[in-house]
Amino acid sequence: CGPDRGGGGGGVGEKEPLLGNGEDAVAPQPRVGDLLTLNGVAVLWGTQHPVIKGCLADASPAELNFWRFCSATLVFLPVLVELASGRRTLSLPTARAGAELGLWTFLGFALQAVGLAGPDGTTASRSAFLLYLNVKFVPLLAALLYGRSISVPTWVSAATALTGTVLLSNDGAPPCAGDAWSVAAALASAMFILRLEGFA
Repeated sequence: CGPDRGGGGGGVGEKEPLLGNGEDAVAPQPRVGDLLTLNGVAVLWGTQHPVIKGCLADASPAELNFWRFCSATLVFLPVLVELASGRRTLSLPTARAGAELGLWTFLGFALQAVGLAGPDGTTASRSAFLLYLNVKFVPLLAALLYGRSISVPTWVSAATALTGTVLLSNDGAPPCAGDAWSVAAALASAMFILRLEGFA
């Protein structure tokens, strides 16, 4: 006979699946498409610095950022059409948050391009390492601007990462103005991360 389907539980040998807790819960396995997407994003992110450096050989930072943000606008054009037609609404707090986060994003990209441009521009590899100072700047800005108490392990981690960044970006070439612009871009990116946390 089949298993008992009443309130008394299943038949012999039948086990009910567990959802999220219990020793028998099994974590979902990542799909191949998810892994490919994640690695593809990492490749795009990592190659942006040499690509931008190459583009700046034929365009100014202003032209590069103009076309870069025009492309981003085209991606979000369907949403803008819905907003204009009234099919989608946008609250004032959301609009303010988007405007501020957009400003920090623009500053990060613009300062990065300026740092890579011209004879005083830094190298693509050094720009990459300096831009990723943004994560190290987040706890520092949180303490300075918001008076947050940062734990000792966080400070130690940030200092260790900062030391590693300095060693990796020291490629033998003397410091240049492009390095300072890249650090400014990292500060803008850190502000984006910090403000995004506040809006989330």
